[in-house]
Amino acid sequence: MQIQLKNYSNYILNDINLSISENLIILGSNGAGKSTLAKVLSGVIKNSSVYIDDININRINLKKRASLINILPLKII
Repeated sequence: MQIQLKNYSNYILNDINLSISENLIILGSNGAGKSTLAKVLSGVIKNSSVYIDDININRINLKKRASLINILPLKII
């Protein structure tokens, strides 16, 4: 997966491949792209090339996408 935002010449995330199991945790420092990845996967950012089982997620209706992807933000105290 590569994520390039409109108005930016560089990729935000590049060559990302995830093997999804039942649970996946994405950790990283500030500015690493965690929120951007979540926004792309959830459809908030639409100009992206993200594929699930060789299907572009932008072609999957929101109800089906919601059944495939769940995002739970976590704030550690």
